[in-house]
Amino acid sequence: MKICFIGMEIVPSKDGAFIGGLVNNVVRLAKGLSKKGHAIHIITSDTNNVLHNKILSFAWGEICPIPIHSRYGSTKNSAEFLIKVIPRILREQREKNFDVIHFHSGYSTFGLVPTLSNVFLKVPTIFTLYSPIQSKPLKDRKGIYQRLSSKFFSRIFLFNAGKITAISKNTKKSLKDIGFEEEDIVFTPPVIDTAFFNPLLPKQQKREELGILMEGPMILYCGNWAIWKGVDILIEATPELVKEYPDIKLVTAWGEAYDWYDERKVMISKKIKELGLDKNAIELGIVKDIEKLMAASDVFVAPFRNTDGVADQPVSILEAMACGKLVIATNVGGIPEIVKHKVNGLLIEPNNVHVLKNALLYILEHKNEARKMGENAANYVAENYSVDVVVEKMERLYEEVISNYSGNKRC
Repeated sequence: MKICFIGMEIVPSKDGAFIGGLVNNVVRLAKGLSKKGHAIHIITSDTNNVLHNKILSFAWGEICPIPIHSRYGSTKNSAEFLIKVIPRILREQREKNFDVIHFHSGYSTFGLVPTLSNVFLKVPTIFTLYSPIQSKPLKDRKGIYQRLSSKFFSRIFLFNAGKITAISKNTKKSLKDIGFEEEDIVFTPPVIDTAFFNPLLPKQQKREELGILMEGPMILYCGNWAIWKGVDILIEATPELVKEYPDIKLVTAWGEAYDWYDERKVMISKKIKELGLDKNAIELGIVKDIEKLMAASDVFVAPFRNTDGVADQPVSILEAMACGKLVIATNVGGIPEIVKHKVNGLLIEPNNVHVLKNALLYILEHKNEARKMGENAANYVAENYSVDVVVEKMERLYEEVISNYSGNKRC
């Protein structure tokens, strides 16, 4: 099959790393499908002009960038991509003759793209929604995607967007709430490459590189500075941990290639200094060997306030679980679908410094229990989210969509 993926910012950062859950999910799908003999083409925005308007070719496929000149995260940025992407899809389809076009987004508003594509193209389309339909008040939404991702507009944008799939059961439920039938929505979990993320990775290598003692506790956070990621809660919980474990290290791998949260980044770094955590906190930028960093950690913390606009089953959580790490995560969005309390991790309420502190102290004091939960986590991910499992599911879906589309054309 010739498969075309469409999404925003599916380009490597300037140091070559792919950043973000949606981005990595698309890339891993592309790699897995390519190994099965399928041809992969990705059309995407490139706000930082990393690719200089040139196609980037890999052994597993090619990335075709659309230069975007407005600031990332702004309404203009979203609108510019919407305006430019349809003509590009039409042009690429004429040249490549794709068998199926697969759209990826955290916002239902992006359903406008496959809907318009369906008007002009004679090819089956699939739209994967990574986050539930927006429920927060309009005044709290920023950018065109958030503002137009209400239940009302979502119904308009998605009902003609082709086959709909959801990255979590929670997202699937939100689609049912706006009128989709159960049988019309397919649950398609994110992909975790267990060849890279697994419990056999060495713990010592990255610790030595960072100057962290093997016997000292290491807490890891991976994400950006966005308020919904909740890293400020983790930072505020750390001083109490230092009293019990003076050698404890809080490692933050920020992983944000854009400048739209620079002010928040400054605020977070300032908070670390104000709380006297200079000796205990290690702030890293974009990390190319994130799997080694996860392997080096003792506890992975995901203190989300919500999962609006991001993968409802956060890929970073699944990656840490695949490495056999104890994950402490908040009970929001699709997270409780993957983290089962005291089975393969700990679930806590969001936005609560005291609860997070106690959860961390509990795990640091019960190492055997933490180890067992980490083993359960690794097994769970290997059985449900590995490349082979998800790619086989996607192949069946593509074949079904293409077959149904051909049948309808004959009618």
